[in-house]
Amino acid sequence: MKDIMRVFIEAMRRFFYLFTRKIKHPITEEEIQAIIDESEEEGVIDEEEHEMIEKVLKFKNIIVKNVMTPRIDINALPDTASLKDTINLIIQKGHSRIPIYNKRLDNIIGIVYAKDLLKFWGKESLEFSEVMREPFFIPETKTVEDLLKEFRKKRIHIAIVIDEYGGTAGLVTIEDLIEEIIGEIEDEYDKIKSDEFVELKDGYYLINAQLEIEKLEEFFDIDVPKEDYETVGGLIFHLLGRIPKPGEKIFFKGLNMIIEKATERRIELIKVKKVSTENIEK
Repeated sequence: MKDIMRVFIEAMRRFFYLFTRKIKHPITEEEIQAIIDESEEEGVIDEEEHEMIEKVLKFKNIIVKNVMTPRIDINALPDTASLKDTINLIIQKGHSRIPIYNKRLDNIIGIVYAKDLLKFWGKESLEFSEVMREPFFIPETKTVEDLLKEFRKKRIHIAIVIDEYGGTAGLVTIEDLIEEIIGEIEDEYDKIKSDEFVELKDGYYLINAQLEIEKLEEFFDIDVPKEDYETVGGLIFHLLGRIPKPGEKIFFKGLNMIIEKATERRIELIKVKKVSTENIEK
């Protein structure tokens, strides 16, 4: 994300350099749009940067309702759920923040962060009151520009969106706001299917973290103990008790695994190679 932001900032710098040279008086939105178009034509910015700048200029007019995760897609838990239920949902859905509700989704009482659960690892029970953070509620009509400012001020990354009747309409995260400007950034490997093994030159295979455990066992001829996980990403989270950082290495059942791509919310891509105990990479 830092590299992407550097590219974005450089594009903005070049655009506004041209902007200040051409305009010496108050201008209209139409004139700004014309300068953006001209900047691309002159090669000052490319097509992707053109789109980014347009999104930034329109950012103040976008409301939360247009970027939120809608109610129907919210992954939440009742306050009667167990620690096991919570960890399973985090592993299965790849979310690092889970809303907790009392009786119904319209009554969200807190947010559980995956990283806050580490101190409860290995315990049989969990009282959500011990680990829940206070939810931050916002109306559907709040602009994303204002919400981003509030996220920074309050140092939080998630908000519950409520409708005009006080019910839960959806949720929005800081990642949603960033993606609204930058868009979904993909590299050449991001579209690896969940059942695909991509052979690399160094003897490793690149896999999607959503690859099913059974397919990993079959491909590398190994046996993985049956636990509360169904995917390779879930297995790694189970082994470490957290979301690993890119570059981290895990040795398991004769497999050397390197985290190729991960965010604070989920493991995405993993390099895997079958090795002997003597050849474990340090």
